[in-house]
Amino acid sequence: MLHDSQLPQFLWGEALNYAVYVNNRTWTQSLKDSTPFKTLTGSKPDLSNMHPWGAKVWVHDTGGTKLDGRAKLGQWVGFDEESAAHRVY
Repeated sequence: MLHDSQLPQFLWGEALNYAVYVNNRTWTQSLKDSTPFKTLTGSKPDLSNMHPWGAKVWVHDTGGTKLDGRAKLGQWVGFDEESAAHRVY
């Protein structure tokens, strides 16, 4: 993921966190065709919020004057577990 997105190598921890997030929401043979998430919580994981790691996103920016652009280009690097927000580089 890190090489494909062409992001700096210091973001390897973000890539690892997202890989674990995805892995916990996919089935495994050792759990008899179940996911670790379903085994732990009893419900199927919601995969509607899955994004490709390193995808280009636009971030709202209120700085500048009225004539300046209101968005900056960034790359999506995961979820913030504490605030349920997106992490963008």
